[in-house]
Amino acid sequence: APLAEASSASAGDGSAAAAGEGGAVAVGAYGGNANNPSQEQGSKQPLPKAEEIRDEPLFYATLGDTTDFEGMLRRTEKVLAEYHEPVHEYGGSRHATAVISGRTLAVVRRKAQLLHAGEGRLAAFLAAQARKEELLKELVANTQPNLDDLVRINKFLQAHIHKGGNPSEANKSDFGSFVSSFGLPEKHQIVIRLNDAASEAVDWWAQAALREAQAGSDTAAVSRLLDLAADILGNKDHPNIVACREILGNILAENALKSALKIQEKDAMRVASSSKPQPESAKKSAEAINLEIKTAVAMGCQPKHESLKQAKAISVVLENAEKDRWAETFLMNAKEMVAKDEAAAAKVAGIPPVGPASDMADRIEQEAWAMIKERGVPEEHPTLKEAMSVGKSLRDKDGERKRLLAREKRLAGK
Repeated sequence: APLAEASSASAGDGSAAAAGEGGAVAVGAYGGNANNPSQEQGSKQPLPKAEEIRDEPLFYATLGDTTDFEGMLRRTEKVLAEYHEPVHEYGGSRHATAVISGRTLAVVRRKAQLLHAGEGRLAAFLAAQARKEELLKELVANTQPNLDDLVRINKFLQAHIHKGGNPSEANKSDFGSFVSSFGLPEKHQIVIRLNDAASEAVDWWAQAALREAQAGSDTAAVSRLLDLAADILGNKDHPNIVACREILGNILAENALKSALKIQEKDAMRVASSSKPQPESAKKSAEAINLEIKTAVAMGCQPKHESLKQAKAISVVLENAEKDRWAETFLMNAKEMVAKDEAAAAKVAGIPPVGPASDMADRIEQEAWAMIKERGVPEEHPTLKEAMSVGKSLRDKDGERKRLLAREKRLAGK
């Protein structure tokens, strides 16, 4: 029987299909025989219903085989196609044997197409992964290499693995729909090989990211490596990626703390070398430390990591220092106004003019409200209150001058 011949062709290539008498048995069930073509001549048998067609070894073996490959199926396809063409030519396409043969041919062709895609995807993936060292350098340098052959393996597998179990056990009553949509068995060798290769690649890229992090590479570069590792199988929670991010998070947290200490030290040096309080230095230093913390968390570090807590404490100290320094700046300005008033008064013979000291007091009050609203200095800040008292002293001094001038006028009038 032609089906048995095709089965033998596949079995000879290592297929799980067994060459038997399935074809002859199925034909006999419909009253005909492949070796007696006269039975078909002059008769038009009705197209058998799907449920009436008996299981064929090649049909079901092809669907369930997990070790076949495209070349094997193409040879089977050729045998079936060579048999099928004359059957159509002589009007036997509705015979049970022809129906089974046609459906088997359709299944073989569909699976050959699936394996063609799978074998091609595996070859492209392996070729790309073979260039891993070269791609690693390009990713670290951010030259944007083409990674299409490495990523989205999970999407490819989802599109080519049969949904709902083994395709040989699927509902085939709507054969046209079935044969255009069935996928590979999930245990097929090409599926396993591709999944294993992808898993190994995920491991390699996750470890590469870890090595770069330990070597002190740019955190953005390390992030690109981890993103690639996650995109291979579409799984950011892959155990190796999670482990790498945890280790990387520890490194980043420690680096954030080291950076915070250096930033704090530089700020202290700026303050020590200046006669002014340097509030902007404290502000920028705190912002820089907070950015280090934010980057570490974004890269996978736990927000409550002890090193990050210490870095945050330094940031808070600098944020408070900024307010303290603005208050100190305010106090210095207030004292400078007092000094200017005293210098101006010293140049006057007699009682200094009324007004300038009150104007300075008004400016001090306005600046005090700016410190509270714009700089975030607490209203109860002791240095701010001291500066306010300096402003009050200027207003009091102006009031005293006003009284002295009034007294002087009264005495002059007598």
